[in-house]
Amino acid sequence: MNLKIAEVKKFLLFKEIYIAVVFCTGLTLLMQSAIVSPDEPFYFWKNMHDFMGYVGYWMVAILLVVGVSRIVPFENETGIDELLKTYKYGKRKLLFAKLWLVLIYSIVVVTFLYSVVFIFFSSNYRINGVNSMLVEGNYQSPWDFKGIGNWTNGQYFLFQYIYMIIASFSFALFLFLISILVKRSVVIMMICGGLFAVLELIKRFLLLYFSSSEIGYVLSLLYHYGYNGMLSAFYMVNLQIDELWKLVVYLFVPIIGLVSMITYSYERRAKC
Repeated sequence: MNLKIAEVKKFLLFKEIYIAVVFCTGLTLLMQSAIVSPDEPFYFWKNMHDFMGYVGYWMVAILLVVGVSRIVPFENETGIDELLKTYKYGKRKLLFAKLWLVLIYSIVVVTFLYSVVFIFFSSNYRINGVNSMLVEGNYQSPWDFKGIGNWTNGQYFLFQYIYMIIASFSFALFLFLISILVKRSVVIMMICGGLFAVLELIKRFLLLYFSSSEIGYVLSLLYHYGYNGMLSAFYMVNLQIDELWKLVVYLFVPIIGLVSMITYSYERRAKC
């Protein structure tokens, strides 16, 4: 059987994912229903642009933590791990099949959440204005960076969508690496989910009291340039449109590093 298909079939058996999907969908709709705006195209696109920066990245993090945390530990928890050590020619192929699954899952998570809010907002607001310039709206967004006024609503949404897929894949790779090092999926969820939540609490509460101190500066860096900041994109306000190469470096250097560490750790684990 094709390894990729086998990994997908195994992944679809994880019932925790379906519970997380129902929870995140319900929470997303509940939060979006609290938004009250006039029935104008501007507000449809404003809400779509603002979704990930305010609410969506939390939903992305939850779905990734729950799903990716099960991929590798499942082998240990079901006893398959010992059999894989005898898989002479397939260790690396099996790893690449899992990485492919992680990428596909990241794409599905982002696409699913955007689809949910698209359906919700399109049922409440008119959606024309895809080719309108952002500068015509004149609104502030958590994703704002200097020089995007000449982009259209459609271009900006496409940029956000592609960015979120890459950022989500990077975070998913980090979770995958942790899942190689930690054998229990529940522990992985507690560690990674807890760390993400703690940094969010620090950002929203503690930084208000330590903003002028060195501690506050360090905590701010941890948030803005860690995965919380990457997924929420709060650091973008410091970017110029002609500095997008910095964004490319920020996104892809961790991916390259994580893939290298994952390959080494997985193959070493298979030999133990």
